[in-house]
Amino acid sequence: MISTQYLLVNLVLSGAVAGIILLLILKNTKTPASSVKAEHEDKKHDTKRILSTLFFALSGIPLCIYSIVMLVNLLLLVGGRSGNESVFLIAVVYLFILLSSLYPLTYFLSLFFYRKRERKLFLSLIPLIHISVIAVLGYLSRSIS
Repeated sequence: MISTQYLLVNLVLSGAVAGIILLLILKNTKTPASSVKAEHEDKKHDTKRILSTLFFALSGIPLCIYSIVMLVNLLLLVGGRSGNESVFLIAVVYLFILLSSLYPLTYFLSLFFYRKRERKLFLSLIPLIHISVIAVLGYLSRSIS
């Protein structure tokens, strides 16, 4: 059974991660005041920035429970096998553990490159693609076993 202290620490860490994500997103969405562009390009740029912010906000939600995900991943690694599993099932489970453990790295790297580069919309979609792959692997592991 999970202790109350662990849940409290998890809540505090999740709040801190959510706060950092919110600050990064707010800092990321400030409108530059230097040059005056054409109205059409401004609307296009604003739409891209709003979509990118929305994608980063949606993909940042799983980071709020990341400490629980890591605990479950450790328990999956420690847990024994019956010996009757197929090689494909074992590969899917280990790939699920690996990808779900590396998700924060994907999220923060894509946010870093988004801010440093030309702010391409694709960079804001990378964490959502990563989460989708994790969800498919989770579904595969449940349907195979």
